Amino acid sequence: MRVPLFVHCILAALIPGAALTAEPTYAQTDQPQEAFFVFDVPPYPETVVFKLTDPLKIQEARNILTSGKQRIVSGTIIKQPVYYNSPWTFHLRP
Repeated sequence: MRVPLFVHCILAALIPGAALTAEPTYAQTDQPQEAFFVFDVPPYPETVVFKLTDPLKIQEARNILTSGKQRIVSGTIIKQPVYYNSPWTFHLRP
């Protein structure tokens, strides 16, 4: 039996080999206005993307990625699709 993808998102930080990456977007300043973080949970090919818009949370997430520490991402599963989390019909609000 396969575990639903959203459970993989929650567990991604606990599974060896799981990866979390970030893609920032910038306005006319050097400060990111939003950053997208991608869960990759091998051996499954699916990924899930969540977006941060708070500069403090973006920096905190980047610090975690840089440190290599494993953390659990928590949030609310919203039953509504968003453009950056295709093809899923849900998204994570951390």
